Amino acid sequence: MKAIETYWHGCRFRSRLEARWAVVFESLLIDWEYEPEGFVLDDGTTYLPDFLLHGFDGRCKGDLYVEVKGSMTDEDMHKVREFSKHKPIYIVTDIPVYKGPVNPEPHWYEEMESKCYTWPYPYNFETVDGDRFGAFLGINLYGNPELFGDDSNYLTDAHTWVMNAAFEAASTARFEHGESPEKSLGYGTARDVVQKLRHGLPARFSKEPAGQNVGKKRMQAKGPYNDEKLQLVALLHGDVFAKDHSFARKMLDKKWPGWRDTDLSVEQVYALKYGNEA
Repeated sequence: MKAIETYWHGCRFRSRLEARWAVVFESLLIDWEYEPEGFVLDDGTTYLPDFLLHGFDGRCKGDLYVEVKGSMTDEDMHKVREFSKHKPIYIVTDIPVYKGPVNPEPHWYEEMESKCYTWPYPYNFETVDGDRFGAFLGINLYGNPELFGDDSNYLTDAHTWVMNAAFEAASTARFEHGESPEKSLGYGTARDVVQKLRHGLPARFSKEPAGQNVGKKRMQAKGPYNDEKLQLVALLHGDVFAKDHSFARKMLDKKWPGWRDTDLSVEQVYALKYGNEA
């Protein structure tokens, strides 16, 4: 049985799943190409990767090929492995379940993590750089795409909320009868957040960072502060500040060296970010 082709964004995708992943990439402002070129492998067989993504940070800098498979045969996996001997390629499957921005702990990587250590090892560095280790597609705090390892030391550099927005756009996308993924809340939200991150601006779901001016006025009398620090704090993701101060301190130490030398407590930093009472 053959999948129905889907037309979107100037491309005719071989499956709806490929089109949904294109929505993820476009939501995150990732520079992508669909089936840009085919290759003759060492054993003489031919292979055409689904996507080529550009502009990655982290362990896989630069370009990254992506293979989209709802299910994979031994022949499919053989071609991917042969190709990975020469170029990095990342295997993805179904769009991860959307957790929702109201979830207090939206671990966008959980479904990827549940699959990354079972054959054919999707969401894994194995076909990227040879390391059988979980690799989770995400956006870093500078707004650039990156594969984050299955470890908290990697994941603290990921922007959690923007991935949920992109997955929401992709999982709910409709392509028929004049409908378009661009009309979804998640699509516009993700693009807005990534743009702000790339410009060094505070990135929240609202169009204007709620309480930013209030936070400024409140903190001026409580400790040293400047706009650069405010931006760095705003880029740190999630409500973790209110729940786990030890983790918050670790993130602050990494992203804002010297914050301990100010008069700001973790609670005050949280207030500075959100404009709430500490």
